[in-house]
Amino acid sequence: QVVRGYNAIETGVIFTAATLGLLASSLAAERLAKRRAQRTLILAGFDVQASAWRMARTRAGVFRSVVATVDSVYARRVYTIDSLFLANRGPAYATAHQDRLVAFYDSLAVFLRANRRAIEAAHRDDPNVALVARQAAVSMTFFVRQHTAQSNRDRTEIRDLGMANNLDFLLDELYPGKKVIVWAHNFHIQHRENTRGAAGTTNASPRTMRAARFFWKMPR
Repeated sequence: QVVRGYNAIETGVIFTAATLGLLASSLAAERLAKRRAQRTLILAGFDVQASAWRMARTRAGVFRSVVATVDSVYARRVYTIDSLFLANRGPAYATAHQDRLVAFYDSLAVFLRANRRAIEAAHRDDPNVALVARQAAVSMTFFVRQHTAQSNRDRTEIRDLGMANNLDFLLDELYPGKKVIVWAHNFHIQHRENTRGAAGTTNASPRTMRAARFFWKMPR
C-alpha cells in the first residue's frame, strides 16, 4: 500500500480490527447476557441539601407515614414542623429557629432508631424505610447548621461533614459489602489536602471524602 501511494487510513484497513471486534462482541452479547446474572445499579444521593425541591417536599409525608406506624400524634407534629421548614427553607428561618430545629430532627432520629423494628414490620414492602428516614433526619441537622453558619468556610465544612456522614451510612448500613462509585464535584471528594481559594489563599478545610471513615481504607 505504501509503495502504491495508499495508506491504512485512506483504504480503511485501519478500522478492520475495530470493526471485527464490534461484530464479535455484538454476536456474543446476547449469549453472555443469558449466561451471566444481571446486576442492578442503585443510585443514592448523599448531599445534605436537596438538589430537587419538588422531590424534597414529599419528605414530610414520608416522615408522617413512617412515624404514624408507632405514634400517630407525634406523626402529625413531625409533618407540621418539617413542612414548615420546607416552606421556609432559607437561612433566615433556620437562623431564627436553629436550636429548636436541630433538637427536633435529633429527637426524630432517636425515635426512628428506637422503633426501627416496629416500623420495618409495618413496611415489609420497603424494609429500608426506617433506616433511610432516620438518616434523613440526621442529615437535616447538618443542613440546619449549614444554613446558620457564619462564614462560607464553616458552611462548606458542615456540608462536607454531613455528606461524609451520609456516605458512611450508605456503605456501613444501607449497602454493606457493595461496590460503590462516588460521583460528585471534585471540590468535595478530592483526596489532596489543599485547595486554592480566592486571592491565592489556601483552604485546608476537610472535604467530604477525607471526612468519611471509609476514605482511610482507600489506596492513595
